[in-house]
Amino acid sequence: MRATQFLSSPPTATRNRPVIFAWGDDFYLFRKSLERLRANFRPDDAPLVQHVKSDFSLPRLLAHLGNTGLFAVRRMAILYGAESLGKADRTALASFSETATDTTLLLLRAEYEREKDFEWVKAARGFEVLDCRSLRGEELRLWAGRVLEEHGVRLTPAAATWLLDHTGTSLADLEQAARRIAWVYPDRRAPLSPEEIRDSVADTAERTSFALADAAWASDAPAAWLALERVLELGDDVPWVLGGISFAIRRRVSPGETRFGPPRRSVPGTGRTEADRALAMLSVLSETDVLAKSAHVPDPSLMRQALLKLLALRMPK
Repeated sequence: MRATQFLSSPPTATRNRPVIFAWGDDFYLFRKSLERLRANFRPDDAPLVQHVKSDFSLPRLLAHLGNTGLFAVRRMAILYGAESLGKADRTALASFSETATDTTLLLLRAEYEREKDFEWVKAARGFEVLDCRSLRGEELRLWAGRVLEEHGVRLTPAAATWLLDHTGTSLADLEQAARRIAWVYPDRRAPLSPEEIRDSVADTAERTSFALADAAWASDAPAAWLALERVLELGDDVPWVLGGISFAIRRRVSPGETRFGPPRRSVPGTGRTEADRALAMLSVLSETDVLAKSAHVPDPSLMRQALLKLLALRMPK
């Protein structure tokens, strides 16, 4: 099933199989599907997130999911890197998919690019395959129409063409653009022109992320919290915002071109102390990015926790 089909269906019309196998290159579609699956399944605790690596044990994970206890606890797990599973693990998954109860849900994420690469999945009866490949052509246009309608945005044909040219195949950028347009024109009923949406879409979030980074670097808490509220109002995805903040911090200690304004050189006296502080801040942003992609904590909470940590990294006087 295409992820767009799954996301477009009413929640009550979707019944999950015990194992969902999501493949394809579009992480946005995967993340949106994950949100829908969690809403449908309603686990009793936070999903267990695992990554296939050297110390990973699939039997231990399956035992955890199967041990629902006397009160039939609803358990969900997310496993990244499923393309690296060996033959024994694949066989165990196939057996689990046929015997698991409706109180268990396992979501597998694989980086396959072709359907023929996972014939082992199709041979298992208890798997639901979710196609998260990037959208193209008419499929992309239909999805764009759905997203704009959800946000109450009406565009002229020329504006719709400009928007798709601007966002390309990035569905995350498309949704962020729709949110920004709706935020700038909340009560607009007439279709918007390309000129009207261009200013609201082009660089608003990048500049806001830069303002947040600059305030955090200056340890200016009031300005930083104000910039954060602006970021949250725009409704952009956390990983996308984190990228802008990371770029702004890196330019503080590294010479070179920036997106806005003339090249900025390292300030005189920049040395180990500022570089170490920048690395510590980037580490906070990296940890936040991992949490955001693992869907452990709601986005606003993630951003506020990250800002508290950034503001705590003050320069010594």
